[in-house]
Amino acid sequence: MARIDAAQDPSATAAGDGGCASVLSAAGRGALLGVIDAAVGIRTLDELRHWSRGALQNVLPHGMFACGLGSVCGRRLMLRPVLLDGFRVAPPHEDFVAANFRLISQLVFRCWHRRRPQLLETFSDTAGAGNPLGNCAAHGVFDTGGPELSFIALCRIPAKPDGGHAYALRLLAPSLHVVLQRVRSAENASVQAVAAPRLALSARELEVLRWLRRGKSTWEVAQILARSEHTVKNQMRSLYGKLGAANRAQALHRASRIAIPN
Repeated sequence: MARIDAAQDPSATAAGDGGCASVLSAAGRGALLGVIDAAVGIRTLDELRHWSRGALQNVLPHGMFACGLGSVCGRRLMLRPVLLDGFRVAPPHEDFVAANFRLISQLVFRCWHRRRPQLLETFSDTAGAGNPLGNCAAHGVFDTGGPELSFIALCRIPAKPDGGHAYALRLLAPSLHVVLQRVRSAENASVQAVAAPRLALSARELEVLRWLRRGKSTWEVAQILARSEHTVKNQMRSLYGKLGAANRAQALHRASRIAIPN
């Protein structure tokens, strides 16, 4: 989970959205509506990932995709990713993923502060050529009548982001907000529905196991579940004991023969 204080000034320099329907052709608007329509039926994390790599990629090409939920506590913006796609960095470089998400969090902060989509051109931030996110476009739903918000960020966009990206994200954000809440509910329900007594696993241990089976590192699991890495390591040790495993590979092998939801 990332936390940004309202007093902070993100290092990224965002461009104005300049978005209006006229920046997209009739065909482009039709394709965008198709993407939104495809999102309506998303109910699981795997379906969300498939949508981001398929329908969304076809209309808004990108190399990295992030979306999630968050909340505002006082003047602090708390973000929890639901899906980070394209962040494939092998150990021991998990800190690279953390750095990328911090940059995304800064961009989302600017969206929240200005209440409009934000565009970031390659090398336009203070990191210069060190910006690993390339061209970015981000937006979210922040005024929903409650404390919860949602965000979407497209990074490593091949072309310079423009008003078309801002306009598209304005239309996408409300639908994605509903999708993210639904996916979160479905993921939580899948954990609750497991017949835990067979393994005597707690709901929290099942959450950790589910993300380990998806190839997430200990650090990534901690970020996704908003727990400390120390806590996740303790839960992993407990899992190993209950599965009769000596290490992660052995634990995942034994868990693969047990009916545990993905």
